[in-house]
Amino acid sequence: MLKTDLITLLNNSNLNDAQNIRTTNDVYSSSDVAYAFIITTLRAMYPNISDSLLKNSITDGDNDGSLDVIYENRKNKTIDIYDVKKGKKFNYKEIKAFKSDLKEYLFNNRKKIDALSDLVRPKLLKARALLKKYKVNLYIVRGGNLEPEAPVIKLLEDFKAEFHKIDEVVFLNSNRLIDKIINFHNYKSYTWNINIAGKEKILDPENILMKKYGAISSMYGLISLNKIAQLYKDYELKGLDLFNKNIREFQNNKAMSTKIKKTIEKYPNKFYIYHNGLTLSCKKIMFNSRYEFTIEDPQVINGCQTVNTIYEYSENGEKKQHLNKSLILCKFYSLDEENIERVCEATNTQLKISLSDLRSNDEIQKIIEELLKNKSIIYKRKKSYFNRTAVTMDNLAQWIYSCKFEKPAEAKNNKSKLFEVTSPGVYNEIFNLDKLNLNLLEEIIDICIAVKKFRGSITKKDFEKDADLHFMAGLYYLRNKKGTNEIKLKKLHRIIKIVIKNLRKTHGEDYSYNKIFTKDPQTWSMIKNKLTS
Repeated sequence: MLKTDLITLLNNSNLNDAQNIRTTNDVYSSSDVAYAFIITTLRAMYPNISDSLLKNSITDGDNDGSLDVIYENRKNKTIDIYDVKKGKKFNYKEIKAFKSDLKEYLFNNRKKIDALSDLVRPKLLKARALLKKYKVNLYIVRGGNLEPEAPVIKLLEDFKAEFHKIDEVVFLNSNRLIDKIINFHNYKSYTWNINIAGKEKILDPENILMKKYGAISSMYGLISLNKIAQLYKDYELKGLDLFNKNIREFQNNKAMSTKIKKTIEKYPNKFYIYHNGLTLSCKKIMFNSRYEFTIEDPQVINGCQTVNTIYEYSENGEKKQHLNKSLILCKFYSLDEENIERVCEATNTQLKISLSDLRSNDEIQKIIEELLKNKSIIYKRKKSYFNRTAVTMDNLAQWIYSCKFEKPAEAKNNKSKLFEVTSPGVYNEIFNLDKLNLNLLEEIIDICIAVKKFRGSITKKDFEKDADLHFMAGLYYLRNKKGTNEIKLKKLHRIIKIVIKNLRKTHGEDYSYNKIFTKDPQTWSMIKNKLTS
């Protein structure tokens, strides 16, 4: 459900652009909905595409020669050609027609293009000229979650074998588009060239540890703090996130930062001895020479606090000299997603790793973040010092468990339980891709806002803070009943007072609010009974 919601939301958000581009392109045979899906596809594939390039790449319309997009990918030196349909199935006849037109109009150059629209013709001519130095990528995109059948795959694989200029044939359904969106949003590739020894004399050759399994999969070496600060600055200038693969964001432990800065100042030449070092994941480690390496897309997965502190220190001009004298041990690993999480858990020893930290890079959390962002709601799936007012993953888990599962006491009592994935795995019940939907998320967040507002309106506060999740569960239970949230919450307030009174009659006047709303599951049952009576 959430994946369908995300595609629908993105398509709807692109409808205005679709209408404007269709009007500008003077296209009548297509539709705004079809154009919106093309725009969604292009923004998923090229997150930083400009509006003008997006508009100029779309060729869908009257007499388009089956070519919906012709995109000149200068970075990769490819011509990316798209066949995009919002339908669910990779239809053999449609794809055969796409192949036939592509063969005649682009590769054979025999078929005259005079009959094609003014929208397609100039782009096709340019693509023909670029074939001398560019390769061609073919993208076949459909709106459902179905996979292409074997005859369709063979059809285009044979086509690829026939024309050596075709570099890739890629089939994209909505699941794969979402994967692009959640993993590469605002993403640009970055290469970091480093010199472990050689001219800088950072490290003697015998102290370099490298492991080779064909390509280099891991490498250790000492790097100057000045280079670490520059890496952070480069990422910031390019609008990239150096800590995207980390399971947490910057925690701003001031005591730890102060300690790091003092070590830089007092013992710059021994910094690497006194510090645990940094752990970085990357896509690839390229061995250029004995001491020179290129790290593709480095990501700090342990040492976020250290890197932020080093960068902050580098902004002080008077003290910057210490960074050139200081070295830090850096460990580079070419890792897949699953192993990144394991390394994060194993290496982050200074601050405790919680179960929720380990779930922060899950697919569903990225999808929720993207969905809520498009609804102008800030969702922090990672623990962060910043954006304290945002909806956190911990918050949302408690709210869903309280409302949808009617477990307010359990949600308050043991937050870590909500992120357990081993059997029975409460986390997989709460965050179920097929059972959650955007309407439910928005509804629960609105309920939370209503409860906070109501609590703030009470002048003489008593049990209200302790009962926050019970208020939410109650308001969710009454969501389809007549009346405003304010009226419903006033009713809940009266009922909860009565329930407290009755529980204290049974357990004694010293029966605390903590026990009533955290330890006692009977509290919710009593509230619910009074709501239904």
